[in-house]
Amino acid sequence: MRGLPPLVAIILAFVAASSGRAQTTGRIMGRAVEAGTGVPVATADILVEDTDLRTQTNQQGDFILTVVPTGEHRLRVERIGFRTVVVAVRVRAGRATQVRVELPPAPVAVEGIAAEVERAGLIEPDVIVTHEVVLGRELRALPVDEVEEVVELTTGVSDGHFRGGRVGQEVYKIDGLAVKNQLEASRQGPSLELSPTALEEIEVVTGGLGVDAGSALSGAVSYVTRKGNAQRFEARASLSSDHWVPDEISTGFSQLSLSLDGPIRFIGAGSVIFADLLAQGMIDADPRARGLTCLRPGDADPELAGAIEALANDPATAHLYCPFTNARIPYQRGDKLIGFLRIDRPLSRTANLTFSLLHNRKQAELFTPEFKYNRTYQLGQRSKGYLATLTLDWMRYAQNMAYRITARGAAMRLDRHLGVLDPWTFE
Repeated sequence: MRGLPPLVAIILAFVAASSGRAQTTGRIMGRAVEAGTGVPVATADILVEDTDLRTQTNQQGDFILTVVPTGEHRLRVERIGFRTVVVAVRVRAGRATQVRVELPPAPVAVEGIAAEVERAGLIEPDVIVTHEVVLGRELRALPVDEVEEVVELTTGVSDGHFRGGRVGQEVYKIDGLAVKNQLEASRQGPSLELSPTALEEIEVVTGGLGVDAGSALSGAVSYVTRKGNAQRFEARASLSSDHWVPDEISTGFSQLSLSLDGPIRFIGAGSVIFADLLAQGMIDADPRARGLTCLRPGDADPELAGAIEALANDPATAHLYCPFTNARIPYQRGDKLIGFLRIDRPLSRTANLTFSLLHNRKQAELFTPEFKYNRTYQLGQRSKGYLATLTLDWMRYAQNMAYRITARGAAMRLDRHLGVLDPWTFE
């Protein structure tokens, strides 16, 4: 089967003002800590005065408020045993405002309280909407190597299905741009993959979707990519592998992850760059699929004995002779490469230009008996993808109103190949 023809999708510039709520709302993210010690304060009540928006801090003292009207607000933080604190915050359209609140201790005497707790299920049938946000620092702390694994950890998502909907009924967005898998939407999610270390946050919404979710029926996943540090250069590198562990528990997995970001003032004041690279590989540890025989030469006639000796003595086929002593978990070998680049350049105090480039390459060997002993070719599948975006953001505040216009141009290319591949590409 020859490679499918390239799929080229050009998304022309559009005005983000089509969604009124997205233009005039933002987010407040912050942390509540004890004054003097910096210890996180859990279950503190967070309220935006003159609105119905409220939430509570988690065990790490973190909280997030979404769909907050833009402009100046008074944020009230209350917790038994602490003094109430009110802080002023400014919310910008489509942006996250960071807040750190210090609560002075104020112990109070209260009577004993009896509480009954009923364990809630993972998916509550009477709840039609769930909304979760996973921050970038949490992504980098989780033991995952794919963003889809993080999405699976959120409430209402199971094996690519959002609250029981079919695969393909959800929508995926990268920095506000909807990415549709035109080739495999009914079997797989997004057509392009991002590294967990390249993301600032992941927002997962199931049910109750607004017009900004487009044609999505069951869920929406929004990826927000990381922006470079405007103050100094930062670099990160990590290498992980399980080749050193015993064969019984090894999966033959290796991963290299690199990140670099910082200011690039030579193209303009305030300009920053962020680059991320993720390379993964896994070996073919399926001896049962490749095995030929465990007969000894003395157990067969001279002709077969000669074939067995030739098989065992040839370095290219020695692994095929009596391989059942290998205890590794069987699977197919393959590799994956994800590269991401983002450049931000301020044009003025109210306008910003962003360029990003995403590259994906993934391949896997597919076992078939016809190619089991073929030294020259192997059956496999390979996919390559590119996504380039250029975004211009303009914002203005006037008379307690926020105005935002976003113009975006994007080009995407996907190539799929299913057929014979060169074995050396898997080495």
